[in-house]
Amino acid sequence: MLLALPPMAFASGFEAAQRAARDGELQSAIALYKDVIDASASSSQRSLALLGLADAYRLQGRNKAALETLKLVEASSVSTELRAATQVRLGGVYYALGLYDAAELALAEAGGREEDLTDHDRIALLLDLGNVAVERGRFDRAVDRFLEAALLARRAGYVELEARAALNGVRAKLDGKDLRDVETDLERIASIIASVGTSHTGRDLLIALGDAYRRAIVEFQFPQAWANLALRAFDTALDGATDLATLGYANGLKGRLYEDLGRHGEALALTRTAIFHAQQINATEQLYRWEWQAGRIL
Repeated sequence: MLLALPPMAFASGFEAAQRAARDGELQSAIALYKDVIDASASSSQRSLALLGLADAYRLQGRNKAALETLKLVEASSVSTELRAATQVRLGGVYYALGLYDAAELALAEAGGREEDLTDHDRIALLLDLGNVAVERGRFDRAVDRFLEAALLARRAGYVELEARAALNGVRAKLDGKDLRDVETDLERIASIIASVGTSHTGRDLLIALGDAYRRAIVEFQFPQAWANLALRAFDTALDGATDLATLGYANGLKGRLYEDLGRHGEALALTRTAIFHAQQINATEQLYRWEWQAGRIL
């Protein structure tokens, strides 16, 4: 069941915020969502805009801000559809914050309301169920969830989500030390991502692909030539990027690759660049990660 669109008086600002988020202009999206929230005429309008705001915070890596925003929706008297959508997002944020018990509870509630979820949110539910399964060490179960998400995304025409689910499946295989078909999987995923282009989501997928190549090299002695594939993925993501969260992750993970390759001077420079970008958007979780990495390199 699809969430109802807001009335026309509300729609233009809401759609402008959605468009800014899709284009990767996350600071603009956040400002627009806040304007829409202030102008909302009903609790359902306000809740819908708050969900969009939480999604924008999550894309920036500002998971604590996303959690605070989602709590406002949860505390409101909202429709069953909005309640289910909120629980899916809460599960994802709790997972990102390392609160796995809370994530499982929220995702279980969302799963109990599956008939109220959009296809997009069903895929998100499966992705986060897989993510939590990885943290619990249930790698086979995680791979199954990611495969189910990828198939649903393909049927629904969500190419970017299909690539995300397939990438998560490869990461779960690496975590479980199951190297079967990893090379074939990554070749197929790279082809899917190439069809996405360098949208905001496309850049995020390239960053994740580059880090998957890095892990395969460092942890499982896959060909060193894959380092070039990883660097190409990071550099393509960085080329023309303006979103600070994307710049932070791409530079930070490229720095991690250089650290693994023993190129410590370049690794430290890239990590410091990542720290700078994270500071600009107050992305505390990302900032902590890169500060830790810089300390390790030093």
